[in-house]
Amino acid sequence: MKNLIQEMKTNHVTSSDLATFLGATSEEIEAKIKNQTVTFTEAIKIQGNFFPYMSIEALFG
Repeated sequence: MKNLIQEMKTNHVTSSDLATFLGATSEEIEAKIKNQTVTFTEAIKIQGNFFPYMSIEALFG
């Protein structure tokens, strides 16, 4: 998740942005990132919408 966090900072993507896109609260998203419990489906959606230039492995690995 380190790369996800770095890419979010670099591209000014907030947990609120991810939450709105995924239909969750920013607190839920922050907890999922912190606890590394982002589901594969969520990861695919995040990667495809916000970071399409990165592979899933690079972004979440």
